[in-house]
Amino acid sequence: MIKRNKVKDNGLYGIYLVGCKGCTVTENNLLNCSVYTFKYLETIFRKNKITNNYYSMKDTNILGWQKIFGEMQILAYFESTWEVSIKTYDKNPSTNPI
Repeated sequence: MIKRNKVKDNGLYGIYLVGCKGCTVTENNLLNCSVYTFKYLETIFRKNKITNNYYSMKDTNILGWQKIFGEMQILAYFESTWEVSIKTYDKNPSTNPI
């Protein structure tokens, strides 16, 4: 659980989740930074919960959900891997700092 932190001026990598499963990121103030996720092949279907964080850098969809960018590693031919861009969302971003 990553909860009630103030993360400031770290660009895209304010909170960086790598291969996490069942992680909760909630009630954080992300000032001039965001959450970034990286999923390995074995963690593709293990969900993380990212909710109720405040983002000073707003990047929302038409539903008002904050976009969370990342990459996913997939297995390619001859035991090599590729990384593809993915998006997930904070479906309930805070409108004010917590």
